[in-house]
Amino acid sequence: MEDPKAYFIFYMYFYTAAVGEVRWKEYLSKKEVRIGSNTMEAFALLVLVNNYKAWLYEEKKRHKTDLWTEYDSPPSYGKPSIVDKILDGVQFNLGIEASSPVVIYDKDDSTYKKMEKKRVDWLEAFCETANCIQTNDDVLNKATEEVGNRSIDSETSADEEI
Repeated sequence: MEDPKAYFIFYMYFYTAAVGEVRWKEYLSKKEVRIGSNTMEAFALLVLVNNYKAWLYEEKKRHKTDLWTEYDSPPSYGKPSIVDKILDGVQFNLGIEASSPVVIYDKDDSTYKKMEKKRVDWLEAFCETANCIQTNDDVLNKATEEVGNRSIDSETSADEEI
């Protein structure tokens, strides 16, 4: 898993919705039971994959440069992505050893620092990939430009009315 924080967001928001809140809570109370089914997980992934760029576009259009995603905020820019904002102060250690915790909240912990560096390195590399650049160019920049163009158009039409 290259980005455990993104997986956490998927399971907490999308998969929970596919399973249903009541069922989700019911499954959480049972140990060693899988939450949901392969079909539910496939449905949640399908909904996410088929609509992700449309949602990203709409939110970027609404929030402009206030919304930083993994696509337009490599750590070298000094601005945290939305995933890092939601999960601020949390790192996931999925190289599980029996004695080490899976979720780490202590920012001074050496494993926390190691996981944070791993995510920073992954994000920097991700921002250089063709998929990331294409999404940034085709979705995020288009949404930001469209908002800017719309405000310029409305100023022009207001001037014409005067």
